[in-house]
Amino acid sequence: NATSSRAHTVLTIEFKQVALVEGKESVKLSMINLVDLAGSEKSTQTGAAGERLKEGCAINKSLSSLGNVIEKLAKKSTGKKKAQDIVVPYRDSKLTRLLQNALGGSSKTIMICALSPASLNAEETLSTLRYADRAKQIKNNAIVNEDPQGKLLREMKEENDKLRDMMAALSGGGTVDIAAMQARMEELAKAEEALQEMQRSFGEKVRKAREVESEMHEKERKRGWTQVMQQRLPHIVNLNEDVQLSGKLMYCFEEGKDTVIGNPNAEDDTTDEEGDESSDGSSHSSRSSSSSSS
Repeated sequence: NATSSRAHTVLTIEFKQVALVEGKESVKLSMINLVDLAGSEKSTQTGAAGERLKEGCAINKSLSSLGNVIEKLAKKSTGKKKAQDIVVPYRDSKLTRLLQNALGGSSKTIMICALSPASLNAEETLSTLRYADRAKQIKNNAIVNEDPQGKLLREMKEENDKLRDMMAALSGGGTVDIAAMQARMEELAKAEEALQEMQRSFGEKVRKAREVESEMHEKERKRGWTQVMQQRLPHIVNLNEDVQLSGKLMYCFEEGKDTVIGNPNAEDDTTDEEGDESSDGSSHSSRSSSSSSS
C-alpha cells in the first residue's frame, strides 16, 4: 500500500577483528543488525484488501510478538519478577527469532521511532511512543565477544608468567607458597588439556566444512554453474524458514557498479498523487539499530 512498507527488513553485518597480541592471534567477533520495521496500521484507514490485508495482518502480528518480547525483557531488567520465572517468547515469530541476540544478548540497542504529525493518527502515535518506552527499559550487559581459543591461550600465558615469577623467587632464595604453586600448575595442565580438545574439535569442524563445500562445488559443476562466489566481496544471502534452504542463494556486489535490488521490469504500483497523500498517512514505523559488543 502507499502509506507504509509491506515487510520488515533486516540487514546483518558481521565483523571479525584479528590482532596479534604478543605474537598470538586474538580474535574478536561482532555483529550489527540494522532493522527497518514496517509500520503498524489500521486496515480501515489504509483501505487494504485481499493480499495487502493479509500482509498487514502478518505485519501487525509480528510487531505484537516483538512488543511482548520487549515487555518480558523489560520486566527482567526492572526486577519486578524473578528473572528465572520470566519466559521470553522469542519463538512466537520469525522476526523475534532473528533479533533474539540483538534484544536480549550481549548487545546494545538503539530504536528510532517514526511518527506521523497528523492529528487523526494521535492514537497510533501514543502507541508507538509506549512501544519505545518499553524498549528503553531493557538493560543488557554487553561484553567483548572474544574467540574462546584465543582467550584460553591468553589465560595460559598469564598462568605461565605467574609460575615463572614463583620459580624466580624460589631460585633467588625467597619463600614461595608451594600449595599455591601446585594449584597453578594444575590449572595450567587443565587449560592445556582443554586447548587440545578445542583444537581437535576445530579440526573436525574444518574437515566437515571442506567436505560440504566440495560437495556443493561438485553439484554446481554438474548443474553448469561455473561462477564461483568470492566470499571476500560484500554480498547478501537469502533467508528461509527451512534451515536447509537458508544461505543457499548469494549475490555479490561488484565494486564501482550501482546495484538495484528487485525486478527491473516491475512496475511501480504507487502514483505521485498517492505519494503526496501518504505524507499524512497513518503509517508508524520503528527503525532500530542493534550491535553486539566488539
